[in-house]
Amino acid sequence: MKHAQITFSIIAVVVAVIGLFALFAGLDGANSAPQEAAVSAMVLAFVIPFYVIARCVEMITSGRG
Repeated sequence: MKHAQITFSIIAVVVAVIGLFALFAGLDGANSAPQEAAVSAMVLAFVIPFYVIARCVEMITSGRG
């Protein structure tokens, strides 16, 4: 089960890095504050589920869940 925890943690980090690049690209192309807010919200909606899944797997494998 420890392998699953490591795998999901690595996936979460990779997705966070991809999200960072997407955020910079989106903010570079945004023309107004509402567009910047929309880009930020979309990136968060993309990144947060992977983080939550990684934390759930961590809790399950450590016996706290």
